Amino acid sequence: MVDPKRLQLLISTAASMGLEPEQVKDLGLISIVVAGKKHYLFHKVSNPNSQMSSWLAENKSVSRIIFEQNSLPNIPFLYPVTLADTEKFLEEHGKIIVKPVKGKHSEDIHLISDRKDLSQLDLTERIAEKFIKGQEIRLLVVDYQVKAVHLKVYESDINNPALVNRISLERDQWDKALVDKAIKAAKALGLVFTAVDFLLNQDGNAYILEINSAPGLEFFQEPTKGPAFDAMRAYLELVVRSL
Repeated sequence: MVDPKRLQLLISTAASMGLEPEQVKDLGLISIVVAGKKHYLFHKVSNPNSQMSSWLAENKSVSRIIFEQNSLPNIPFLYPVTLADTEKFLEEHGKIIVKPVKGKHSEDIHLISDRKDLSQLDLTERIAEKFIKGQEIRLLVVDYQVKAVHLKVYESDINNPALVNRISLERDQWDKALVDKAIKAAKALGLVFTAVDFLLNQDGNAYILEINSAPGLEFFQEPTKGPAFDAMRAYLELVVRSL
């Protein structure tokens, strides 16, 4: 499915950089010209990331294993899930999240606090994670440097992207420990362009919520509040350098 807003942002930014963008039919694909040669970009893929790195990030069970192996702050998780094992996991943690291993955009996510709710779910290709209430923080990593940080603010227990506010932080407000962990997470998966989402609980402990190989950029461009960052330009500059 084509994301018209993201596609137009990609085209307009590429045009402002003199990259001569042209849309290739109506497929979310554009061409750009660098040093006289055409190259192709799909608006929902981060070109500088390798296919392997993108796959590692997309598969939530694999990325959780890699975080664990690299001593990164991981949310307790269960994979693969069976009904019996998930019931034990729920009993241990009291409240859990069950979501697709390869889910996107906070879709098909279930907050479970009662065993009877598990029996209603198809647990095929799902991962279970301990539910932790806290503040979500997203860090944008470009070429292994953090370039922007914002808070996600929403009222419900589960993030609804349509209702969330994004509060962008000034650089002097950034948590250095989180910055270092975001860079370490990006390097662990080999992602040169990524957003790392952390969850900060009431005790001040941070956990990696997820990592994104093709993160949404519109809220870095136009946050609800705070400094804007031209994330699409930073992305295209990285694309050009990698060609």
